[in-house]
Amino acid sequence: LLPCWPGSYGDGGYECKLCMPGSFSNISGAQFCYNCPPGTTNNYMHTDCDPCPKDHYSEDGKACLLCPAGTYTPAAGGAVFCQQCANITEVVTVTVQRNVFAQHINLVPNYCAGQVQFEVFDAVGAALGAV
Repeated sequence: LLPCWPGSYGDGGYECKLCMPGSFSNISGAQFCYNCPPGTTNNYMHTDCDPCPKDHYSEDGKACLLCPAGTYTPAAGGAVFCQQCANITEVVTVTVQRNVFAQHINLVPNYCAGQVQFEVFDAVGAALGAV
């Protein structure tokens, strides 16, 4: 009799089968695989589920899919759906100091630019550019 290794399952007989995409087993001798929850998918060895990376989502736990154009996920950690870019309201205020002069600026992340970019505004709302 074959004891099946983690990442596979069997009936305790002579054959072990790999867990299907979106499922895992984390013990030896498993008789079935567990489904990954939404927002995750199986790791390479099918021994656990990992959260989908940034700008990816999984509705059913079978695969992490890239968000369609015009949508994003703000951070890695198991998104079940992507958000529309127009809904971004996050503003980060920082203080920049050079010599004795200090200026407060606002950074607005643009997640839909392919990478996070920031629009830079001064404290009164005048645009200073992008970084």
